[in-house]
Amino acid sequence: MSSTYATFPVPDIYEEPKVRDRKTSVYFDFEKGDFVVGSTGKIRESDYIDTWIQWCLKAVYTQRYAHLAYTKNYGSELEKVLQMQERALIEGSVERTIQETILADALHRTSSVRNFEHTWETDALNTRFVVVGQDGRSEALNVKIPLGGGM
Repeated sequence: MSSTYATFPVPDIYEEPKVRDRKTSVYFDFEKGDFVVGSTGKIRESDYIDTWIQWCLKAVYTQRYAHLAYTKNYGSELEKVLQMQERALIEGSVERTIQETILADALHRTSSVRNFEHTWETDALNTRFVVVGQDGRSEALNVKIPLGGGM
C-alpha cells in the first residue's frame, strides 16, 4: 500500500562550531566609581581586551558573597586577608586571592596571573601584577587595596 504523503531523505544538520563570544562592555572608572562618558555624552564602549581587563579589576574589587547579584564564585576575599598582622603573610595571601579570583572567570580568558609587586602606603597596599590571556597577550594591572576595609 502506498502512502499519500511524499517521503524524502532528511539531510544531516550542519552546526557551526561554537566560537567563544568576544564580549564587549562599557568603560568603568574605578577611581571615580562611575562609568566613563565620552564627549558626546554617551557611555564609552570597550573592546574585547579592555572588557577582560575591566572584568579582572572589578572581580578583585568586589567583595565575595556581599552582593546577591553575583554567584558565589565571583569576587575576592581581600578584606579577610588584610586582617592578618604580618606584611609577608598579607602579601602572599593577596597574591593567592587575586590569582584565584581572576582564574575563576567563567569565560576562561586568563591563563595566568604572575609577577606580583607590593608597595605599602600609610592607608593602602598597592599591588601590581601581570595577567596573561589565553591568546598570550599580557597586561600589567594595579589594584589599590585600602587598609582598614572600605574596598
